[in-house]
Amino acid sequence: MQWQQYLLEKIRRLSEQEIKIEEEYLKDPKPIVLVRRNKPRKIFYFRAKPITAYRPTYKQLLTRIKFGEVAKKAKGMKMTGDLPPAAEIVKKELSGVKYSGPSEEKPKKWQLILAAFMKRMESGVEVVV
Repeated sequence: MQWQQYLLEKIRRLSEQEIKIEEEYLKDPKPIVLVRRNKPRKIFYFRAKPITAYRPTYKQLLTRIKFGEVAKKAKGMKMTGDLPPAAEIVKKELSGVKYSGPSEEKPKKWQLILAAFMKRMESGVEVVV
């Protein structure tokens, strides 16, 4: 009985997350991006923005913050090499840097299927099993 309640709660949370993500896509004025692939031949195609554009992972947030802090150090510097000063500093300080942190728990495929099933049941659509 407890595992059923746990499972239903987890499904409810997953469906709430799915709804929030859909809302973010609907609010975005440009939800589609143009992708260029070079191998095996050059090709261009459209796709939806990756979800991390709306909800970056913990490690992505740390990287973006560090990138901004490092790039600010170049303010007022003059060109000395091939790259602009900010790019040189970022290259020097952030090459090979990896951040560790809590990894996000991805739902299993059966959980996603069950969440979709429960969503259909709640919406009143007749479900044939």
